Amino acid sequence: AMKCFFKRPPETQKALGTALAAGITDFHQDVHDRALFYYRVLQYDVHVAERVVSPPKQAVSVFADTQSSEIKDRIFDEFNSLSVIYQKPSYMFTDKEHRGPFEFSDELGNISITPEASSDIVPAQQY
Repeated sequence: AMKCFFKRPPETQKALGTALAAGITDFHQDVHDRALFYYRVLQYDVHVAERVVSPPKQAVSVFADTQSSEIKDRIFDEFNSLSVIYQKPSYMFTDKEHRGPFEFSDELGNISITPEASSDIVPAQQY
């Protein structure tokens, strides 16, 4: 209803009002919160609401299939960490004592184990 409202406001304003009212009175917390958020952002500024709900889409320029395995490994090592938020590798914003046994250099894929951490590593057994 929100996206339709931005395309044809006079025709969809009543339907959007009904949908938001139903969402605000809904007993599901996520539906209630989303409807309240949309209502408040519309109250603040319609143009801001349009940019929030329908942001301009960016074309994908790099696909995972075209990247080397070193790059993919480096990306997945940093996944689900603050690296995603800061958009930097973790070694750029963590202190040396908090980095763990791995030390990253600026060169992509160059990982080494610090000497003091090498005593903590248990060798793998081959079966």
